Amino acid sequence: MPTYDYRCPENGEVVEVQHAMSEHVATWGELCRMAGRETGGTREDAPVERVITGGSVVSSGLSSAYWYWIFDSSL
Repeated sequence: MPTYDYRCPENGEVVEVQHAMSEHVATWGELCRMAGRETGGTREDAPVERVITGGSVVSSGLSSAYWYWIFDSSL
């Protein structure tokens, strides 16, 4: 399941949650319930915005020596 970061402009906090791509999180209350945390002093209906983050790198399992051999033109 994908992981997403959401930011609440009202309190400046960023929270990471996992959910299906078809789900949409719109408020601080929804986000906190999904993350299993308390809302604190922030209104439950405060809007949140999804933060665009970089993807993770997936290793192909090939050794660095093999890649060196492929890309080193002097060999």
